Amino acid sequence: MEVTIRNQKGIHLLTMKVVDGVGVFDHKSYRDLFLESIRYCQENKGMDVFAYVIMPDHVHMIIQSRIGLLSDLLRDFKKFTSKKIVASMIATNDYRLDWMLKRFEFAVRRHTRNERYQFWENGNNPREIDTVHEMNEAIEFVHQNPVRAGFVESAEAYLYSSARNFSNQSALVEIIYT
Repeated sequence: MEVTIRNQKGIHLLTMKVVDGVGVFDHKSYRDLFLESIRYCQENKGMDVFAYVIMPDHVHMIIQSRIGLLSDLLRDFKKFTSKKIVASMIATNDYRLDWMLKRFEFAVRRHTRNERYQFWENGNNPREIDTVHEMNEAIEFVHQNPVRAGFVESAEAYLYSSARNFSNQSALVEIIYT
């Protein structure tokens, strides 16, 4: 059952999963495209980012929409990122990526909303964050993801995470501190 976002102006922890657990974000170029999309939405779509981490097959973000509905922002963000990443895969013409494109084509059979490729799984598993305690727990959950996965020993060591922002290291995306 898909969970809906009730408070469209609230801060939410979200999880966006690539279909079939495909490790698209193992590739730096696709992580970079995703980061560009975040920065674009921050500047042009009213996306406030409080924390994020990009894992190989999913992304956790704590965000809020300053403009319009959060569900609309997410729909547009996911649509834009999926089109950019898939277009980049096709343009690269790298046979090693063919299996990923085939997975995205196959997934369309299960999800009729898309015409050719289904990049993201439906839903975002939204969890509204109401208190400072919940925010701190959510940020810790997001930042510890690469540590739990065994990629790094400390959250700050993972480049594609806002944990670096919190430890005053070079960061890839600006965040809002609460």
